[in-house]
Amino acid sequence: MSGDSGEQITVRALTKRKPNGDLYERRAEVEEQLVEVLRLSPDELAKRIPVPNRQDPRYLFDETLVYLLKEAHRRNDLTMENLIYDHLSIRVEILLRKQAGQVSRNDSADLVQETHRRIIKKIFNLDSDKSDYAEVMFGNFVTSEAGTVKKNHWRLETKERGYLEIDAPKEDGHDYDPPDEWSLSPEQSAMLGNALNKIPERTVTAYLLHYRDGFQIESKDPDEPTVARVFGVTGRTIRNWFRDAVKQLTEDEGGNDET
Repeated sequence: MSGDSGEQITVRALTKRKPNGDLYERRAEVEEQLVEVLRLSPDELAKRIPVPNRQDPRYLFDETLVYLLKEAHRRNDLTMENLIYDHLSIRVEILLRKQAGQVSRNDSADLVQETHRRIIKKIFNLDSDKSDYAEVMFGNFVTSEAGTVKKNHWRLETKERGYLEIDAPKEDGHDYDPPDEWSLSPEQSAMLGNALNKIPERTVTAYLLHYRDGFQIESKDPDEPTVARVFGVTGRTIRNWFRDAVKQLTEDEGGNDET
């Protein structure tokens, strides 16, 4: 596609692949917006970036800002880079409000700071595809990064060993890494991985926290890390996610077929 002056408008394709081999794709409205904003002059773009109202047709999607931030970093355009992240970081703060409420007041600032650090580190790593998912679903990307920070915090607080970090946002497929005592064969491990790739991301993360890392689903102890507290929901909700996953997998295998 060409711009008004005839120049070719090229949006960099994502390179991250799903477990089934398909490339991750941005939403159609994000792709369309990128083609539009890449035609703008720096001054015009600088006026669009601060627009806060989602209903305003000039509003830029989170995923659009991520793309523009990566491109500014690639060009070493510090002025544009700082402008974009100043406004993107405000959106990150909004997304983190609920997450910060799930740790103590003293630790909430550390949670926010560490999540920001993880996000910017991935976005600015232009030699990696670790931030591709941020251009697909930025809200989930931020929430997952915060979840990893919370989990690491609780792990240190309780001095528990042997936990493996759940690296947000599972764009590589599900790193279930079953413990040795499960004694799974390679075929069984492959079957488990395939099953996890069929169910929602939040259910997979909850499953790993509970069955792999040993987190209780819920606890009366307010200081004990639990799966429910990671997601900010009730234990009943977590159990319903597991129940729905079993139902989905059973239906996929034809378990509900009538004979």
